[in-house]
Amino acid sequence: MTGPAGNEPLLSVVIPTYRRAADVDRAIRSVLVEPGDYFEVVVGDDASPDETPAVVERHAQDGRVRSYRNPANLGLRKNCRKAVQSALGQYVFLLTDDDYLMPGALAKVAAALRAHPGVGYVLSDLPTVDSRTGRVVDLHRTYAATGRIEPSLTNLPRLVRSAWVLSRQVLRREWIDWKTWDLFQDNIFFPMIVAGRLLLEHPCCYIADRLVMHTWFNRIYWSSFGRDEIDIEFNLARDAARCMAAILHDRPRSREVLALIEQWELDAFKSYLYRPRGFYDLARAIGLRPALRKLEEAYRPDRRQRRALFWFPFRIPAVRAWQNLKALARKLPPSVLKPLRAWKGL
Repeated sequence: MTGPAGNEPLLSVVIPTYRRAADVDRAIRSVLVEPGDYFEVVVGDDASPDETPAVVERHAQDGRVRSYRNPANLGLRKNCRKAVQSALGQYVFLLTDDDYLMPGALAKVAAALRAHPGVGYVLSDLPTVDSRTGRVVDLHRTYAATGRIEPSLTNLPRLVRSAWVLSRQVLRREWIDWKTWDLFQDNIFFPMIVAGRLLLEHPCCYIADRLVMHTWFNRIYWSSFGRDEIDIEFNLARDAARCMAAILHDRPRSREVLALIEQWELDAFKSYLYRPRGFYDLARAIGLRPALRKLEEAYRPDRRQRRALFWFPFRIPAVRAWQNLKALARKLPPSVLKPLRAWKGL
């Protein structure tokens, strides 16, 4: 189970888990079907009250599996930190317990690391399945082709924006910025912040292929982000808006750095205004004035954000009409939907 250094695996697939026995069983199996001894699997059971210990024990016969069980529940962020720190590999492949590897994923990562030595981070395409319906609802692709990307403030936003989930991210273990991780671990999107710190200093590799099937709106963690879908969406958007400032928290406030942070926050603000279950739905749910107060407290809008808010009432009817049209189009038969998607990206 060794990598090029001879005394450590190339990859540690890290699976923090809590109360998802069936899902973590699928996740572990999706890793162990991969041949070879260049990787290990680290399963961190966060004091699950279900059959998770028995599931993990069944896989312990495979010498590539290591595990631990917390005596008390730490929560996702702290358990993820503990699992990553338990890894022995040169690179840590993050896999949340309700996601699973696509066939050949680890071999593709190993090949990319051989082709691009010295990278600190690997990212890939992200297909997403809605756990409530079983439908694949999205394929997020950051770059059209596999390749190496050099560190720069110009490349940073595009890559960070794609790092919003833990799964499929591959981190060079010795280069993880633990201080920043600890400072911002309460941010829902702490994976974006951790990734951003690596991307500031080190080249990365993008693999234009599906390595992990990501599960959206699972049963365990989402309820901890808010009371309902509208509240969850608000909290997600708020934390996403804060990520770039967190990534650059210790950088001199040059004109370029300030411009990057301001543009990131403006884009996040506009995105929340118009997204489904965004500001329009919040205002309908709790009233316009309370919604505006909530927006003010979370974002403290600057001049450009206030200008975007001014135009919101004029633009939202057209935006919502287009969103409703796309929602109706997705219900059409596949024979009709496929040409429409090719035409307008539906």
